[in-house]
Amino acid sequence: MDKRFFTNLNDVVRKAATSKNMSELGHNLDDVVSEVISTVKDVANQANQNISTSYKPPVQAEWKRPQSQEISQIMKPAAYSPQFRIPSRGKAAGITLTTLGCVFTPLSAIVFLILGIIFLAMGSFSALGTTAAVTLPLLALSITFIIAGSKLRARYRRCREYLRLAGTAEFVSVRELAENTRQDPFFVAKDLEKMIRKKMISPAYLDQQKTCLMLDVGTYQQYLAAQKALEERQAEEERIRKECESNPQRAELYHTIQEGKEYIRQIKEANDAIPNEDISNQLFCLEDITTRIFAHVEKRPAKLPEISKFMRYYLPTTLKLVNAYREFESQPVQGENISAAKTEIQGALVTINRAFENLLDSLFENDALDISTDISVLHTMLAQEGLTDSDFSRQSDNNGNTSTK
Repeated sequence: MDKRFFTNLNDVVRKAATSKNMSELGHNLDDVVSEVISTVKDVANQANQNISTSYKPPVQAEWKRPQSQEISQIMKPAAYSPQFRIPSRGKAAGITLTTLGCVFTPLSAIVFLILGIIFLAMGSFSALGTTAAVTLPLLALSITFIIAGSKLRARYRRCREYLRLAGTAEFVSVRELAENTRQDPFFVAKDLEKMIRKKMISPAYLDQQKTCLMLDVGTYQQYLAAQKALEERQAEEERIRKECESNPQRAELYHTIQEGKEYIRQIKEANDAIPNEDISNQLFCLEDITTRIFAHVEKRPAKLPEISKFMRYYLPTTLKLVNAYREFESQPVQGENISAAKTEIQGALVTINRAFENLLDSLFENDALDISTDISVLHTMLAQEGLTDSDFSRQSDNNGNTSTK
């Protein structure tokens, strides 16, 4: 504000106090206040003009088909540009609040100062109190506008920087954003959460642990599916843990099954690394038979003791042979000793598969015996009831009645 306004104001008040002419004081103050208000309006118009000239909408360049030598440049990460994601909102609100605050803060302060001096000179303390009750809240509100607008503009700049760092990716780590912006990961997570809530980034989602920002609906749906599967798996593991704690036999079965699955995984891994088709077919058969053995025991825990030797010796030895073949196969020079060892292992695998098939068949021995017993009992009961053709014959009389002999 120009100093001449305060000089004029002082001259008016001093002259009125000397002459004690209150009517002249009021008339002169009206001129001064009118001049102040006119100047404030000019300041506000100038501020709006500066804002409108400072903001220039992005101009989209005309698209042209890239030449072959330009493809590598297109694929490189580019600086922030309208082609990448930009915040959905926040910029206009921040500028508006800051502008209103900058306009009304000096205006309310000047009005309060002028009217305060006037009413103090007149000795009207009640009018001074009324003026303070009106202008001070307006001053506080204006300052609040400046603070809120500054925060919004700062958040908008941070949001734009987050999106620039994310580029066109469908998700980005919160820790990565924090490292690139030199912020604390906890602050960045809270900042992103607030931006998502205020719809500055849309679509955008944070995971439950606040460690990953997802910028695509499909990615978020995949995350929800994976999270649901994880929760179900954790619930199943918790159920098994409680069951194992209450039932030692169940715990032994669970550990045996898990150990068996680990053996099968290692056999499959070795099979994937061995290019020989014949040995691969043997290993495929081995995987299938072993999987069936553990599946059968898992359904019938009472048969767990029948595979104790299978678990202690047969399966570990088989895995040792498979890994040895894998090692021999990876050697660049296939000498006589290596070739002989490979041939011997391949023949042993044929024997092992046959032995494991016999073990699987023996696990069904009691089941087959039970079925044979049930069939025998069923035949006996049917015969006692006279319901089998071998025990009676049917004859029909002339009237169509049936009799038996």
